[in-house]
Amino acid sequence: MNSSDSVVLPKRLLELLGALTDRDLAMRLRKVWEAAAACIDRLATMNLVPLEPKTVDEAKVDSASWQTMAGLLRQTVRDISALSQVMVKAFSAPRSTTAEFSLEASDHHIRANTGRIFKAVSEKWVTELATAKKMLEAPPLSASRWAVLAQLQKLRSALRRSVGDAVYLSAATCGAVRREDVVPGFMHEVKRAALFRATVADLRRSIDSKLAERHVSVVALISDVVTDLDLFTRMPAWRHVRAEAKRRYLQLKEQLTSAASRQSFTPATLGAAVAPMMDQLVQMSLRHSREILAEHDRGVVADTGLRIEQTLLHLELNTGAAASAFSAALSSVEALYGRAQGLDDFIRHTRGKSVTGLVKTDLHGWVLELKTRLDTLPAPGERENFER
Repeated sequence: MNSSDSVVLPKRLLELLGALTDRDLAMRLRKVWEAAAACIDRLATMNLVPLEPKTVDEAKVDSASWQTMAGLLRQTVRDISALSQVMVKAFSAPRSTTAEFSLEASDHHIRANTGRIFKAVSEKWVTELATAKKMLEAPPLSASRWAVLAQLQKLRSALRRSVGDAVYLSAATCGAVRREDVVPGFMHEVKRAALFRATVADLRRSIDSKLAERHVSVVALISDVVTDLDLFTRMPAWRHVRAEAKRRYLQLKEQLTSAASRQSFTPATLGAAVAPMMDQLVQMSLRHSREILAEHDRGVVADTGLRIEQTLLHLELNTGAAASAFSAALSSVEALYGRAQGLDDFIRHTRGKSVTGLVKTDLHGWVLELKTRLDTLPAPGERENFER
């Protein structure tokens, strides 16, 4: 791993380092965290899009595509192995990872606890990298390119999260922390996940509205659906779609194009054909809400709730500032778009509208409706509100 001198650590990590009395411990932790930040950045910027087949028929891994895949695998193995070495060098591993952790945030216990954490993570990587090394030793040239691409995505995602876990847990030995404040690149991951969730919600709504039309020919419906799907593939969210969903997209597009020429679909069978791919995208969106956006969503709900409370007080006291306070609530809740269909409907209904000219009773009605939508939000990852 190259030098990490250019890496900028999150502010909270720098605060934790500055609070340590043992400056040698601070230096060792900083080396590990900077190496981890550089590793996370490389895993995040690894672009797999050029490896994606352009048609369903491009099913086998050929020598040219394998060279690119192998290069990415080797880089991943090198980065993780180098980070593991930095951890081991900075913190001599304790005899047992099962030893009792101390909640006392003294320098002595921080050193011991972080050593246990880094040892456990490094041992986990040995197992995860074994699969990558096996692929390099026996190139899967007869395998499905989609399957290999899916393995690469899964490996990269798992390792990146694991590196973040190591930073998060080691930072937590120094004091109270939140993942979003200490894991390098995590806030970018949150923004990406929120954008993906919102994009999928808009795609689902657009396709559902088209399938609900009763006076449009099936050929026209197919053309409109294919246009929506093609537009989605040109959006930033497409890069982060799982390989299996991208493969299903190509299969679906070929199926729809063929059906349009033969006029062999009805609106019902068209909906049934589109449903599996949309289901995969919605499942990804739900997983993001559960695994990446949970803390983000709690913060947005809390912030919006405070602004609603302030709006209601302004209305009660007739201060004249209720509209301004509610506009702030509407701006805040936008970050939850895609979380639940009922809330999405409310956001779209109020989006771009001025609340300044609303009479007091109408404004009060909007405030209570938004409060109800927030109070009835499903838990992160629940599916009921995503059903058609």
